[in-house]
Amino acid sequence: MKRHRRLKHLRDALLKRGIHARSCFQTFLTGGILSVCALATLLLTPEPGPIALMLLWGMIGMGVCMAVPGYLGLLVFRLSDFLAGDTPDDSN
Repeated sequence: MKRHRRLKHLRDALLKRGIHARSCFQTFLTGGILSVCALATLLLTPEPGPIALMLLWGMIGMGVCMAVPGYLGLLVFRLSDFLAGDTPDDSN
């Protein structure tokens, strides 16, 4: 029960700042796509120059820095809903 209170407190703090599950998912998805595209470009480019390498590694890092907070925020929202028993009925 104590963990549920912590998650509820985190969820309330996120909602107070205007961060919702939808925005967490968008941040997670955008960061993931950015990282995957930069990594694919890095792998498919035969011999990128030093500036291109620096930019691609920067894009990968920026994508990861976007995806991680989005995932953690989404995890807080989903776990607090699950522990509160507010899960949607998927029996259909």
